[in-house]
Amino acid sequence: MEDCEIIECFNRRDETALSSVQGKYGRYLTSIAYGILNNHEAAEECVNDALYSAWKLIPPNSPENPAAFFGKLVRNLAINRLRSEHALKRGGSPDEGEISAILEELSDTAGGSNTEDYFNARELSREINEFLKGVKKLYRIVFVQRYWYCMSLEEIAAENRLTANNVGVILSRTRKKLREHLKKGGYSV
Repeated sequence: MEDCEIIECFNRRDETALSSVQGKYGRYLTSIAYGILNNHEAAEECVNDALYSAWKLIPPNSPENPAAFFGKLVRNLAINRLRSEHALKRGGSPDEGEISAILEELSDTAGGSNTEDYFNARELSREINEFLKGVKKLYRIVFVQRYWYCMSLEEIAAENRLTANNVGVILSRTRKKLREHLKKGGYSV
């Protein structure tokens, strides 16, 4: 089923929309959640929760890019779940997991402890997208794999036929260039 047909099913409140999204994007969405949670059951639950959220959001929303829309829902739910599982009051540690490492890497780029707040801002998102358009394709791919899909350095290296050290260097250089780009755009970093 085409994306426009899926959205139309949501608009008509036709439950085949849910199975269509699952069929078309299920693996993609599960891979996003699994990259964050590293747990298949939890990833599947996040996908189901995202579909439920989509059911509530469409209509009135009508996403232009359904893959990105569903991906963002899953990613946000997975990150929230990870935060919840590792909350200090429950005995977890804020340093645990790949997400903490990723946020730590970005903290020097996007302004310290407010990294999550910055990335929720539409204007900064546009600035980052504009920056990524201007970097080498490999750098853009590696950056997105690390900071959107939350892939480990080793996974990125294997997928791009690089060493983990190469990936680390690419990410470091890209973050440095992003930091410079954001400073030029008036962001305090």
